[in-house]
Amino acid sequence: MTHTAPKITAQVTHFPKAASTDAPPPKHPPKETPKKSKLTPLQILLALENEALAAPDRLALKHQAVNHPRRLLDVGHIFWVERRGKTIKIAAMSSQSEINKGSPFIQDICHILKRRAKSGALNSAQALSFTETSGGKAENDSAAFDYVFPNGFFAPFAPHSHTGGLLFTRAAPFEPAQTTIMTRLAQSYGAIWSALSAKPRDTLSRRRKLWITGGSLIILLCGLIPVPVVTLAPAEIVADNPFIIAAPMDGVVENILVAPNSRVEAGIRLVKMADTEFKSDLDVAAREETVAQARLRKASLTSFIDTAAKRELAIARAETDLAQARTHYAKTRFEQTELTAPKAGLAIYSHAQDWTGRPVSTGETIIEIADPEQIILKIDSPLLAGEALQDGARVRVFMDADPLKPLEAKIERASYYAAPTPNGQMAYETYARLSSPYALPRIGARGVAKIYGDTAPLIFWLFRRPIAAVRQFIGF
Repeated sequence: MTHTAPKITAQVTHFPKAASTDAPPPKHPPKETPKKSKLTPLQILLALENEALAAPDRLALKHQAVNHPRRLLDVGHIFWVERRGKTIKIAAMSSQSEINKGSPFIQDICHILKRRAKSGALNSAQALSFTETSGGKAENDSAAFDYVFPNGFFAPFAPHSHTGGLLFTRAAPFEPAQTTIMTRLAQSYGAIWSALSAKPRDTLSRRRKLWITGGSLIILLCGLIPVPVVTLAPAEIVADNPFIIAAPMDGVVENILVAPNSRVEAGIRLVKMADTEFKSDLDVAAREETVAQARLRKASLTSFIDTAAKRELAIARAETDLAQARTHYAKTRFEQTELTAPKAGLAIYSHAQDWTGRPVSTGETIIEIADPEQIILKIDSPLLAGEALQDGARVRVFMDADPLKPLEAKIERASYYAAPTPNGQMAYETYARLSSPYALPRIGARGVAKIYGDTAPLIFWLFRRPIAAVRQFIGF
């Protein structure tokens, strides 16, 4: 026994293109005689799917989905419905190049679909009605929704899917054979839509994978190579244990008698301070001493005649001793107005004009007497080099005058607390002893010191600043 499959007749109805979606289509659309297609419905369905598979992008797929099925189905409008959670929107409509989302017609359609979605009716293929309910209220709970195609059918992109689907409308109710075709079309367009959204994954050849894996492994192994942690810091050659010529008392510098950075001998005068006040004090003290001695002689002679004068003799002697002490003090202060060199060396100071007429306080440094053969390297080490400042740590110095011949040195001492430098930064004051034999650089020469600390993996040396910043930010 053979069964003959029911024959599906393809009917095509052409509708005039709407100029705008601000208003629904007319109530009585013109009737046109459907043209008979020479292709069977199955062939048209396959042609539609092939066209969809050849769509270059999503926009073209939307255009095909809302317009091309009318070659197979007798429908009025086709809507592309998108769902995201509780949000429902019409993304495309047949015979329309753009959708005006603010038009009353589109808003009414979306409102009806939202009401259906709340009841779960849009999770599967469902027939919809755009006529008034039995209670007299329209589907949108507002004014009566007078739509020329009151019968609709919603076909989701996938079974039990919440991503959207196609909404078909027409004047007459849909037949079961038509709903099967609409469901198949919606699922086909939905699958192709998902495929167009996925980005193609680049496939790597086996050789390229091996190269990438090997390169990553080599980089990782290189990052584990132990290297010493190096820190760069500004350095300067300074005198080692210079003799400080300081102001012995409060006063004013009248003149400096030697040129800056000149060699001086022991005993040569270096600084002349203003002595007018000190000279006057010495003259007054000398005269007071003369008066006290005269009183003492008078009291001594009178004590032989008058026994009562013997009592004044002790007072006169005390006054004489006091006057002599004042004279000695005034003489010492007057002699200190001229400062002399205690030993031979270089007289190091800024400039004579910087000191002429300048008031100084007791203990303020004026000149340093340094031995050019005794020098030491002073380094302003940054805060990151705190752990590397250990006694005996290696230092390599590149002098500005001769950067191609680095000098070797070893740290001798370093401060425990950072102090502000003249340029406003915080640094540890570090001193390093130059290793011999070297041609001794001149005092005041500057350069860059490279301080070598403990060994660490290369990756830590490269990224220690970001690591330190992250640790300071997160506190771990």
